[in-house]
Amino acid sequence: MDTKGSRKVALLSIRPDYTEQIVNGTKQVEFRRTLFPTSLEHIVIYCTTPLQKVVGFFSISNIIHAAPEVLWDKYQDVGGISEDAFRSYYSGCNKGTAIEIGKLFTLRTAISLQELDTSLTAPQCIRYLAPDYIRVLRTYRRRRILQW
Repeated sequence: MDTKGSRKVALLSIRPDYTEQIVNGTKQVEFRRTLFPTSLEHIVIYCTTPLQKVVGFFSISNIIHAAPEVLWDKYQDVGGISEDAFRSYYSGCNKGTAIEIGKLFTLRTAISLQELDTSLTAPQCIRYLAPDYIRVLRTYRRRRILQW
């Protein structure tokens, strides 16, 4: 699928512990050191090792760029991360991103990137995808049973 010019859908690699918190609703914001474009509408969740699969996607309700201290003050209760881990993650950064999770769509069964598209690889930071991927993932959501 063509992704040129599209900055509305992104694939993010997220650790299993944070992925699980997103899926169960306790983590309501995703922190990143990279400044993300505010044009993003959806994040596709790629759960890293050991699962290494796409588990779902979410709509973005807001993207905030601010100093780490501001992000911590605003999101510490819903960030799913300890203060020590947060400070370590943002060490040396003057500005970071908080992506507020909107509506979450989990797949009934996690799928490999290759099952979604043979050309996809896990991103180190962010990989932009064509908006068509959201439509494709919605079909997986209806067909399968979520398994970890």
